Amino acid sequence: MAMTITATTGGTDAASGITLAVKVLDGALEAGGVSAQGMAIRAAEASITPRYSSALPVFALQNASAASPLFTLASSNKSYNNAALGSDYAYADGYYSGTVTHGTPITVGSTSPTSDTVGWAIYEVPPATSLTPTVDTSSPAFASAASAKTITTASFTPPPGSVLVAMVTANGTGEGGAVSMAVSGGGLTWTQRAVGTVNGDGIAAIFTATVPSSSHSGAATLAAGVSLTAGAFKAREAAVTLAVSAHITSGAVRPGYAEATSAIPGSATPGAIQPGQSIRT
Repeated sequence: MAMTITATTGGTDAASGITLAVKVLDGALEAGGVSAQGMAIRAAEASITPRYSSALPVFALQNASAASPLFTLASSNKSYNNAALGSDYAYADGYYSGTVTHGTPITVGSTSPTSDTVGWAIYEVPPATSLTPTVDTSSPAFASAASAKTITTASFTPPPGSVLVAMVTANGTGEGGAVSMAVSGGGLTWTQRAVGTVNGDGIAAIFTATVPSSSHSGAATLAAGVSLTAGAFKAREAAVTLAVSAHITSGAVRPGYAEATSAIPGSATPGAIQPGQSIRT
């Protein structure tokens, strides 16, 4: 189902200037991860202790003081975007690229600047069972507006069951009031996972939503003699009907699907089976 996502900043100290990065994640769950947030004169980073191995920690950073310098990311942190929004402020959004192990602390965010007022929002996106979250190619392009308080992505079509992560920053007047953020779109339920803001200086926030698995229109049927290799189905992509002698190798069908075994050979390359299709040997 095609959709657009909109971010809108509000509050007594909201000012023009907003950025929105939306990533579509396969192999992910929406809820249950660790979060960290804040805004202060210091490095925009935090140490978190992941609850899940193979999770994907993501971040949004905002320099409320200046558009320069840009953020210097901490070790094993990579940016999707790291730039200045005109002359208003510097921003960055990205992810932790190192090994994530349950119970082992990691540092997420940036090491500099350290003398500006910066905001950070960090969230650990949990993995689906036996999977690792990966960015789907359906993710929309980054969107920003230096002279507006709202921004909308281009239209995109995420896979059913995928998790959407919105990493947002916005400007503030810095007059001691409040700056808030809201994300909407796709008919989805959006949840704020982390937000860094103080004294109306600006905001950095992360929101998540899950695309319903029921949005697919059909089911895939595996006929007798078919074998699936790992990755042939994307997470929650379709209901699966298996013939008696169909064979599925380990990992081919994601959690929530039926499984069957057989010695009769066959093959299907990753992603080959689409809803409503049958493959016969």
